[in-house]
Amino acid sequence: MLITCRRPSKCAFLAICTFFIVNLAVAQDKQLPVVATPDSTEIDQNSGGLVERTAAALLKQRETTLFGRRHMMAVLPIAYYDLRNGVSFGFRSVLHAAGKAPYLYRASLQLLASHKGSHKHKLDLDFPNFNHSGFGFGLQAWWERDLEARYYGAGNNSIRDKTLISKGTADFVDEDYYIYNLKHPRLTVYGTRSIWANLAFSFGFGFDHAEPQLKKDAAHSFIAREQPFGFWGGSGRKLLFRLTWDTRPDDTFPTRGLFSELTFEPNFASVDLVSASQARKKVAFQRYAFSGALFVPFYSKRVILANRIAFEAVSGEPPYYALGEIAGQHLTKAVGGSSSLRGFKSQRFQDKVKYISLTELRCNIHRFVLFSNVLDLVAVGFLDSGRVWSDVSSLSVDDIHTGFGGGLWVNLNEGLIVRFDMGKSREGWVPFLQLGGTF
Repeated sequence: MLITCRRPSKCAFLAICTFFIVNLAVAQDKQLPVVATPDSTEIDQNSGGLVERTAAALLKQRETTLFGRRHMMAVLPIAYYDLRNGVSFGFRSVLHAAGKAPYLYRASLQLLASHKGSHKHKLDLDFPNFNHSGFGFGLQAWWERDLEARYYGAGNNSIRDKTLISKGTADFVDEDYYIYNLKHPRLTVYGTRSIWANLAFSFGFGFDHAEPQLKKDAAHSFIAREQPFGFWGGSGRKLLFRLTWDTRPDDTFPTRGLFSELTFEPNFASVDLVSASQARKKVAFQRYAFSGALFVPFYSKRVILANRIAFEAVSGEPPYYALGEIAGQHLTKAVGGSSSLRGFKSQRFQDKVKYISLTELRCNIHRFVLFSNVLDLVAVGFLDSGRVWSDVSSLSVDDIHTGFGGGLWVNLNEGLIVRFDMGKSREGWVPFLQLGGTF
């Protein structure tokens, strides 16, 4: 079960080299003109100091030609520090080809690593309509080593006992009592077929592998004491069938429209029963998920009321690490966290049946231009709720968890969201700093 992160500094160095190679290659092409706005000013790239010129070179949006077609590219360097992961650095880039709205095809790449061994790398390819045939395809690949994976036990009433993680208390065990490391690479490949207007059917397959790792000895770890099914890790494969209805103009920061999806995923896993894969058990489980998101604009789309509801039921014998997620076009960690129930820690509540609801009021309060990039400053207020059940027969509306709060988002070139949210629940205030919108 033990895993080590071999030479994270080399992975980080590779991320930095890739970032500069991409920028140097694209820099030979034409720069996009500055978007005209009432308060925009032309930036003289030859003026200013070294820091200003470097920032301008890194942040400016670019235009290039690939395969005879016009492409646009934006790159966002990332660097920050937090106590648990240390210094993290990398970048996120988005490349899309001009064509039928919102794009002909799009590729996004994120490389992010920390000096303590955290890795969050993601590649996303989307070609919604290949050669105007009505068929499309896509690929999603993740390589993640999470140093903040959490397990509080299954059930809607699982306990987060602060006396066990607070120094100075009589029952103190360890600050990381509920936290462990989880290496979880995944790959999903899918095809799409347009059925009628905004209705589409998706079909595909995927693979994943999970390797949990204790931060300390078993006496100081809740998951080691509980040892849920899947504690030693395992591998799996899945089939994917999805029906979607989408009237949004784009999926990065929708200003209107409706998105809904029905997902069915048969999963086939091989779960380790002891360490080092000495014995394995083959199991099967199925995911049935529904998600719907509605966006209603006000005041010339400067104010948007957004709501998402998602529900998932899992049958069969899933490992524990499959219970803290909701399937869909974009996988959601739930219940609890930045995209499901703000005010609670990530995956605070887990079980076979899950429900979440997120309601947001998004207000575009200011637009400005920085190094040829259009940035929209967005103030957000939200109210979230969620619950889990052990099975469908136990569904009830009692004991629903709620969280509320606000945030400040930055929308870069209407293609990349950087958001800071503060959520409040009965367990206190929880801050979130994330790339990408909530839904």
